[in-house]
Amino acid sequence: MKKQTLFIVIFFLFSSFYLQAQLKRKKQSKILAYKIAYITEKLNLTEDEAQQFWPIYNDYSKKMRQLHREERYKIKKRISKNGDIKNISEKDAKEILARIKSINKKKTALKDVFFDKISSFLSYKKSLTLEIAEHEFKWKIMKKLHHNKRKER
Repeated sequence: MKKQTLFIVIFFLFSSFYLQAQLKRKKQSKILAYKIAYITEKLNLTEDEAQQFWPIYNDYSKKMRQLHREERYKIKKRISKNGDIKNISEKDAKEILARIKSINKKKTALKDVFFDKISSFLSYKKSLTLEIAEHEFKWKIMKKLHHNKRKER
């Protein structure tokens, strides 16, 4: 009887984790769809521009997310391994900051290459509009998430 109860508890526990992961993926894909629509509207791309733009942008976004994940999670993991920031030695702090600087340099280089690529078929004005649209979109999402959290309380 105890084994059955344990099995049922474990089954429901794993089911809830699976459902949460599914909901998170669904939310992420919904945000991505909003972002694509927002950028498309702001840039007012021609069909030819869109065909050239989206593959380059998607590749750029994927690489930026990977760098962000590396910075956020690997460094956070290293800090939490020591307990928290108060327990980190100067040597470790120096290494972590060096890693952050390295990642930021990679992000800047990636952004430079991205803008060089799109400037071959997009005007500088549209490139600047993209930069502003991305910034605006992030703020809109952050505001919405903050608003939703306040409603939950």
